[in-house]
Amino acid sequence: MKKRHRRKKAQRQLIPFFVVSAVYVTVLGAAIHHFLPKLTPPKTIVNVLPPREHFVATGYETQIPFSVSKDTNTGGILVKTVEYPGFTATIMEISNPTRVQVAMTKYKGSVGETVSQFVNDNNAVAGINGGSFTDSNDWRGTGGFPDGIVISNGNLINNSDLGPQPIIGFTSSGKMIAGNYSYGQLHDMDVTQALSFYPVLVQHGQDIVQGNGGWGYAPRTVIGQKANGTVLLIVTNGRYENGPGNVGASLQDMANVLLQNGAVIGANLDGGSSATMILNGKLINEPTDVLGERKVATAIIVK
Repeated sequence: MKKRHRRKKAQRQLIPFFVVSAVYVTVLGAAIHHFLPKLTPPKTIVNVLPPREHFVATGYETQIPFSVSKDTNTGGILVKTVEYPGFTATIMEISNPTRVQVAMTKYKGSVGETVSQFVNDNNAVAGINGGSFTDSNDWRGTGGFPDGIVISNGNLINNSDLGPQPIIGFTSSGKMIAGNYSYGQLHDMDVTQALSFYPVLVQHGQDIVQGNGGWGYAPRTVIGQKANGTVLLIVTNGRYENGPGNVGASLQDMANVLLQNGAVIGANLDGGSSATMILNGKLINEPTDVLGERKVATAIIVK
């Protein structure tokens, strides 16, 4: 007869809900993203974050050294991955701003597209998620209903509201604009690429975010431009995608990242589970959506 060994009953310990949630999201995200191709460049050490005009003392906003990957250059597109306290940023630089365009879902009124689909549909080489869309299904909308003004290659392709609204766009010469504009103003300024989102983070080379921005910490997508015309596309992770310390970025964090990379103007795009970056057909960040890439209404693409 086999002997049964009685195990000593272990003391029960309660695990905080947020830890369980973080582990669940991380494991599930890893399982999904395991099948998606990604770039993983090596890393080296660079400088620290610049001082903050409106510093908010939290554990994720401490000035400590961060690391950045070695740069890779693909046809005028420079990509680097930067690790900050609480989040990782993937930064893409496009030297020719006229390569940057706005794309809208071809299934408007029904469903959106993933950034990969936007890039593929338009024979582009890179892209990030774009602007606002109606999201009535508990923040799980399908991206089929873009909000506000959308202009692509000089054509007004969405006109649900033509009055003054938060706009991010580019003129025909490649100059970035960000702020409240009506369609008439955009037309007079020769804006040929535009979509609607906010807030503006950097204007005239100055951080204009108050405090930490008031939007909490989350995955972010932002866009900016240097004085020499180079466009910055930046996507960060968060929501514990890479562990309990991976909380995400504040708007103030993103203003600092933009300034550190030379931006004279910069604005926030749709973030959260929408935050996605594609280069040469590959997903180069880790979206927090359980399906990997979320369908969205618009995208910023690089031809």
